Amino acid sequence: MKPSRRSHLTEDQLVRRYFAPKPANSFLMKLHMQWHMNPDNSIGVGNFGARFLEFHKSYIDLFDLYRKAKGYRPMRAWDPATRIPKSLFHRGRNKPGPGGVYPGCATPTWATIAGGPTPAPINLDCYKLADFQSLDDLGNNIAFAWHPAVHAAIGGDMAGLTAMAPLDPVFFAFHKWIDKIRQDWLDLQN
Repeated sequence: MKPSRRSHLTEDQLVRRYFAPKPANSFLMKLHMQWHMNPDNSIGVGNFGARFLEFHKSYIDLFDLYRKAKGYRPMRAWDPATRIPKSLFHRGRNKPGPGGVYPGCATPTWATIAGGPTPAPINLDCYKLADFQSLDDLGNNIAFAWHPAVHAAIGGDMAGLTAMAPLDPVFFAFHKWIDKIRQDWLDLQN
């Protein structure tokens, strides 16, 4: 992902500027933390799965607007079954497994169009995206099972789901991947 000629920041520097001057006190960081700490969201009640997907989509969209204003293209989705691109370097992550891939991070087959033999952890009758009856069901399965596993595997800032996870540029790329899954499900509804 190449920035325009006027900008030469690394992705890590760009994210730090997005949350500057003090990331923990940034309105944008607090927005993420407060969403996760809202009692309904922290215990996952009342259409939580759909809210989880929609909130993170809007959160990524805000970052992409910032990127555009700074002369950068939108963040690209990162498939967690692949290496984290070098352009998304960030200190403090756990070391990946062989081949540079984090074990257990691949998109579950139940979250794909093709599907596979393993059912979703909450909706045990869902083996592919088309099996989910609602965006809420899909979001709950992503939010309570696979999503936290990816955060934990990567570690560092990503290990804190509500704390400073957005400081790692892979946060945005990973959630863009989750949004691709959300969009794939929506496309199947038409």
